[in-house]
Amino acid sequence: MDRTDMSADSPMATSPAELHPIQAITPADNKIILAQRTTAMHAWLHAVDSLPFVANAQTQEVPEALSPHAGIIDGAVFIHEHKKPVNYGKIWPTNIPVLFAGERHVSLSDKQEIIDHLRELKAQGLTHIGMEMLLERDQQLVNDYLAGKEPREKIRKLFDSWDRGNGQPEKLMEMVDAAKAAKLKVLALDLNDDPNNEPPHMFQKRNENWARIIDATLKSDRHARVLVYCGVDHSTYRGEEDNYPPEWQRYFSTSGGEKTANEILLDRYKHQSVVVSFAGAIKNAGFDKRHEDLYWHYFWNVLSMSSMLARTDGERFSIAIKPVKPRQEDYIIHLPQTELVPAWF
Repeated sequence: MDRTDMSADSPMATSPAELHPIQAITPADNKIILAQRTTAMHAWLHAVDSLPFVANAQTQEVPEALSPHAGIIDGAVFIHEHKKPVNYGKIWPTNIPVLFAGERHVSLSDKQEIIDHLRELKAQGLTHIGMEMLLERDQQLVNDYLAGKEPREKIRKLFDSWDRGNGQPEKLMEMVDAAKAAKLKVLALDLNDDPNNEPPHMFQKRNENWARIIDATLKSDRHARVLVYCGVDHSTYRGEEDNYPPEWQRYFSTSGGEKTANEILLDRYKHQSVVVSFAGAIKNAGFDKRHEDLYWHYFWNVLSMSSMLARTDGERFSIAIKPVKPRQEDYIIHLPQTELVPAWF
């Protein structure tokens, strides 16, 4: 197929114009539209798979940080031109005490990324790893395990509520083990012991609790550097309240919106942080009925499709993100995922 073929029968007829405008999606119909766009994008990628990558002719200049409102084509061009090796030393400057690492809760790859690089981060001054998945009430139990006073299985059971059928509790326990081996302290941050059943105001209270604990840690040790490992929505507010359940929508409309943990940490306690989010190729997630709630993570989908188009979906790399609200990532770390990602994030 000629790359310039734009006939109605050509997969190129659906791109980039129909795939680009994020603003065209409304809460009422975005699930249907994204499914259509995904089908069209996969057809297009298949059609051009044998062709060399060529930047969009309309892109005269690619900025050094990607706009969170970018479409698939612009994202592919940006990744092609500006992806960098993951270097936590550059991502997390030494004058900033906190790094938020936002995971997709069911992804084992995200957890393995932290496990594999804890010693590297410690060499850069890391002293504590805070975990959403541990309750503050269990802090002494965690401390005793790190000191060799409690058996491993007793801590692993604390992660049972995070079981999604693909080994999450064990992988989270491996993260604690890695922290123990690296002689790092582990902070139990959370309040709610049922992440599947919480009122919207509890989400806000949890973020406030995390910020309070982090502030106390930084005040008690002026050399402390804290990695906060948490779900991506706690540190990068999506601004997509219409895609939440009705009771959450009512809460957001009357409360002025959710404050992320990093926002509270800065506004209330004056501590700066760097925010990274993990992403991976959507083709490994599949797009069928089991994954229909992926639609509201639209930026991930755009980024993943962009990575596929740039032929980098099997690579580990980082890209800088422009600080445009409501998104607050400083960086996306793209991981070559090896597991099927279930629907719950």
